[in-house]
Parts: sequence; C-alpha cells; structure tokens
Amino acid sequence: MIYVGTDIGKEKFDVCSLDNDGDLISTEQYTNDSKGFENFIEYLKTMTGLTGNDTKIGLESTGVYHIPFCQYLSDHGYRVKVLNGIETKGLKDSRVRKGKSDRRDAEAIARYLIIASNVDMPFPIELENLREYAGIYDRVRKKIRTTQNNLMRDIDLVFPGLTTSVNIFYEKILDLLERNCTPEGILKMGVSELKELMPKNKAERIINLAKESSSPRGRKEAITLEVRSLIRTLRFLESEKEAALKALTAEFQKNETPLKSIPGIGDVTGAIIVSRIGDIRRFSTPEKLVAFSRLDPVIYQSGKSRKESRISKRGDHLLKYAIYQSALAATRTDSPIREFYERKSKEGLSGKKLITACARKQCHIIWAVWTENREYS
Repeated sequence: MIYVGTDIGKEKFDVCSLDNDGDLISTEQYTNDSKGFENFIEYLKTMTGLTGNDTKIGLESTGVYHIPFCQYLSDHGYRVKVLNGIETKGLKDSRVRKGKSDRRDAEAIARYLIIASNVDMPFPIELENLREYAGIYDRVRKKIRTTQNNLMRDIDLVFPGLTTSVNIFYEKILDLLERNCTPEGILKMGVSELKELMPKNKAERIINLAKESSSPRGRKEAITLEVRSLIRTLRFLESEKEAALKALTAEFQKNETPLKSIPGIGDVTGAIIVSRIGDIRRFSTPEKLVAFSRLDPVIYQSGKSRKESRISKRGDHLLKYAIYQSALAATRTDSPIREFYERKSKEGLSGKKLITACARKQCHIIWAVWTENREYS
C-alpha cells in the first residue's frame, strides 16, 4: 500500500508518498490545474506500476480549492479521504522540530492515512448542485445575521432602548427607521403620522421611548446614513434568501428520498440534510452521524470519573441547524419525537438541552430510514 498525502493550495499542491513502514518514497509539487492533475495521475501510475501496490490518497478540506482535484481523481477511478484539519493537527504538533511547510503538512496527512482505517465515500455527483444551493442559502443567512447585528448596534447608539422594546426587523418599523432613526426625528413626526405606519399602541410606545431617550450627541448624521444603507442591504439579502430557498427546494424535489416521510422534515430541512450527508453509508452507526451533526456532548473521563459537558462544536454546523429545526418541528406533531419530548420533559430536561436531545433522537431516525431505504412508519 502506498499512502499519498496532498496539501492543496490555491495555485499548487504538494505531495508526499510513504510506504507501509512509513518510509519516504518521494515528495512532489504540482500546479492546481488540469495540467497538474494529469501529471499527478501519471506520477501515481508510475509508482503503482513499479510496486504493484494499491494507493490511498488523502487531503485536507481547504475552502473550495480541493474540490476540482477530488472530482478529477474520482473521475479517474481514485478514492480520496477528505480530512478535517483537526484530524491531522495532532501529528503536525507532535514534531520534535517545530516549523511549518506545505511539504511537511503533506507528510503529516500521509502518516495519518497509515493510522486511519477507512476511506471516505465519494460525495454523490448528482447531489453537488443541491449541496451548492444549501451553501448559498447558508452564506446569505449569515450575511443577514451580520447585517441585523450591525443595524441593532447603530440603533442602540442613536436610539437607546428601542431594540429591547420593539422588533426593529418588523417591516413597518424598518420603514420608520429608514425615514427617521433618531428620537428627535420620531418626535417631530408625532403619533398621527406614526399611526399610518403601524398600530396605535405600537406608535404610542415608540413616542414614549423617544421622549425618555437620552441619545448621545454627535455621530447621528453618520449613523443615520449607515442605518439607511443597512436597511437597503437587509431587504436585498432577504430577497436573495428567498431566491436561494426556491432554488434549493426545487432541486430537492428532483431527488427521491425516504427522508421526506419523517415527521418534522420539510423541503428546506430535508434538502440541507441530504446535501450535507450525501451518502448515509459514510456513517456506519447513528452515533457517528450524531457526532458529525455537532450534537454529541464533550466527555471528560478519567478512571471511574465520567463527566459530560457542553455540546461539541466539531462537525457540520449547517447539518446541525437543519436537524435541530426538524426535531423542533417534530415536537409539534403526533410523532415518536413528541412522545420522547414529553417523557424527557417530565424527567426534568428543558430548554435547548431538551430540543438537543430530541435532535439526537432525530439523527437515529434519519440514519435508520435512510440506511434501510424505507418510508418512515
């Protein structure tokens, strides 16, 4: 067996090959383009032709730079293990002589392959479009959250107390803030003008807040300018989010999957779950799916002492979001998740811990239904 570690960069990738004993065969460097991929394949053929051994290839997930390389290798019949950088970090840190280089990182990946017992299932090519739509939706969602946080920051500066008293992201409130975001501006408008934008009780509440507010002097013109800019950006991003959701759900409808039959899983959550998992055979047990979904607790164990603390932050954050939301929806239906929710609630579990426990249960259901390729019943 030959173990080939590759460290992928934007313009090039370094290669380190080891034999079964972990001895160095060679180190190479290629351009990260089609010509470099061709040369790498020829290099692999030369090695396997001389030794008659199989080849195991590994690389770290580095943004998007590794994706064309993985696809090229897959098209030529090679299977690749895509690693999380956390997996190889221990080997890199264990070096006696400290230092970092791309070739040394490629060697660490090759040495990890000797330890690792399995090779990743290749991501189904027919789901690549769905996976990208899910990524687009997630990126737009994050941009919206960042824009909302910046808007709240500005309003807290110029109109203290407003964000804790009303939902500033309510469309009528955004209309108001786009016109006037300072207490002085609101007071000049008066209740009658505010009533044209919102119900009387909400208008009166905002007027009272404006009377009691002690906004700081200075910076108001600059903040007003940014508030209007952020509101325009927020509206644009919301429209982009709707477009991404429409494309995501339309792509999901093309796929036949038994997951659609599971209570709590709709078009959006189902699309994300399928797009992030790809092939359920990647997970030999439901517990491994739970861990990948960032829903397993961090365990500290020493001797007879065993303690569970917070939920792990290692895994796929978007998959966790989708499974968590599907479990939350399932608690409102006539389903085993609802029964599980009520039982755990009586046992004293509550809040996020309770929904997280339901999400772990949902992982087991997803794994069973998908593995057996049957409708949920």
